[in-house]
Amino acid sequence: MKNFAPYIAGCLALLTVSVAVAQDTPTPPPAMIQIYREEVKPGKTSLHVKSEAAFLRDFKGAKLTPNYTALATITGPDEAWFITRYDNYASFGKDLTAQDKSPARAGMDKDLIADGELLSRSSSIVARYRADLSYRPGVNIPLTRYFNVSIVRVRPGHIPDYEDSRKIIKAAHEKAALKYNYSVYQVISGMPAGTFLVMSYGKTLADFDAATEIHGKAYDDAIGDDGRKKLNENASAGTIGVDNMILAVDPRMSNPDKATIDADPAFWAPKPAAPAMKPAAADAPKK
Repeated sequence: MKNFAPYIAGCLALLTVSVAVAQDTPTPPPAMIQIYREEVKPGKTSLHVKSEAAFLRDFKGAKLTPNYTALATITGPDEAWFITRYDNYASFGKDLTAQDKSPARAGMDKDLIADGELLSRSSSIVARYRADLSYRPGVNIPLTRYFNVSIVRVRPGHIPDYEDSRKIIKAAHEKAALKYNYSVYQVISGMPAGTFLVMSYGKTLADFDAATEIHGKAYDDAIGDDGRKKLNENASAGTIGVDNMILAVDPRMSNPDKATIDADPAFWAPKPAAPAMKPAAADAPKK
């Protein structure tokens, strides 16, 4: 059964760097996120968007919560992510119960069957926010268009080493007073133990171009030789692998709240295009 959760924060991977979005009114990171992750069959992307729109109509028609944000991969496998924010498992469970008892359940199940024909795989992930590993967290949700995500897999027994590495990185960012942000989430269900998500955001893809410039000499000096040595040792011994992905927000499959829509209605709720005018009929030829 498909269930959802809105918006993530962060930048993933041991040494992944990220660019901050200008934070006019940043939303604090949620304590817990749920990600419904769908792998779309080749050539089925357009059909999948239409399928999700049908599910969304059922969801909205039944006035179900929660709101969620849909992301589509730009790099990596063809996937759609549906992200929802929660305070705890209790609030997550409340939404699941509401969906199961909804009068729209039959219609939603029908749409899910149709949607499943377009997917090669789907999974549900729950992750908790790690404030101690994150730097200047929070994102302006209505204006965010891209997510830079790294999925880090840590070897059993090496989670403390990874945490130490993230703290070295965080301390260096604080010392250099870098103006960007990332948030770290630790997966607690749905993926192997020792999986971390680090995410950053952009208003445009060009925002990610500044990462190298931001993490220049001041950052290198803040890390220091001892820090670099420790980071390399921990990565070599404790990291199984890192998957880096860029995803774009897709409003066609998202269920934003009213405040998000009101902040940028042209993006989140565009008006349908006006039908094209029929050309005037040509005068009938005179005899």
